[in-house]
Amino acid sequence: MRTCFYVGLLLYSIQFSQAGHVRTITLDGRNMKTVYLSLGQSTIVRFPEKPNKVIVGNTNFFNVEFVETDVAIQPKGITNSNLFVYGQERTYGLLLKVKSGRHYDDLVHVRWKESKLTQSSKDKSLGNKINVGDQLWVQLHQLTYIRHHDLYVLHLSVKNVTRRRIRTKDIEASLTRRKKDLPFQPQWIWDKKSIGKGKNVSGRFSFQLKRKEAFTLHLSFKDFTASTIIRKGSL
Repeated sequence: MRTCFYVGLLLYSIQFSQAGHVRTITLDGRNMKTVYLSLGQSTIVRFPEKPNKVIVGNTNFFNVEFVETDVAIQPKGITNSNLFVYGQERTYGLLLKVKSGRHYDDLVHVRWKESKLTQSSKDKSLGNKINVGDQLWVQLHQLTYIRHHDLYVLHLSVKNVTRRRIRTKDIEASLTRRKKDLPFQPQWIWDKKSIGKGKNVSGRFSFQLKRKEAFTLHLSFKDFTASTIIRKGSL
């Protein structure tokens, strides 16, 4: 009888140690909280409002979907990243940390506490047009600055003027200032994975700047590269 008890207790302990957790975190726009993920598991993050848009820093290693007020995140590899969720009223910043096996989050409830800092973001319209080697026609639409995360998000659209379908992951970008590479490289978020002949697709990428000074955006596709200057007044 005692042996059966210990075996049962051991099995319960193993099951409990491998189970996910349900937590509540509070954000106020000044900090970013960590969500713990596990390979082979999906984690649900539940927000107090319906997300309009989600940006994950490393799109190659995470599957992200959102329905109503829930965002489902599933890692595809052991790598960490950040995640920004844009609601109607607020922007939520999270850090994603992938672990193997136990001690991960099953469900995370997000609460919001207003801080004394300004929570708003600032949008600036852009009109830059770029022709990348007669392969892509690119138009920059808007640059959004999120104050409490000191983060910029650049919104653009790309038209495929080649004679074939192309993959959006083949479009690359870099930022320079005075011919020197800026340390932070853009992380792309595309509405589609490919662009058909003569079709358009919208995309965006986030980045940070140490100084609010003009910089040059370089867009590349295959062997073609084109550049445009983002003026200080747009920052």
